[in-house]
Amino acid sequence: MTDGQLARAALISSDSTFVSQVKQLLSGPDRPLTLELELTVPLYQMGEQQIQALRAVGPELIFLDLEESQELGLQLAQYLVELNPAQLFIATGPILSSEQLLQAMRVGVSDYLPKPVLPEDLRIAALRAAQKRRKPDGDKQRQPGKIFSFFSPKGG
Repeated sequence: MTDGQLARAALISSDSTFVSQVKQLLSGPDRPLTLELELTVPLYQMGEQQIQALRAVGPELIFLDLEESQELGLQLAQYLVELNPAQLFIATGPILSSEQLLQAMRVGVSDYLPKPVLPEDLRIAALRAAQKRRKPDGDKQRQPGKIFSFFSPKGG
């Protein structure tokens, strides 16, 4: 990704309130990402056509709504991560138990925002995800570190 090029994002949610929040966040001139694909079908209706659309766009970040079915949403996230291991997810839905949250993190969810989502929390999560997609210092490679070790020539 070069400077000036925004990371591509996709949205998977049938919740009109969350859809409008994400669209509002990603519509301004100072947006951290560009919304390339919007899938508003319920998770249980996701099929080959939607998966092909996601693969064609190749989003670097997916906003994923788990409100309808946490289990289906996490299975979808795991499948999409297997197709593209570098993909990030910002998920939303009901408050999760610590075990459910751990499972979400294991399948690639980088941020989880319980509903109702505050616009500021959504903006911060999107900025954090956009920062993860950028290379530090542009495309420059970092200098490797050096280790020096000292020891005494005398024993004891």
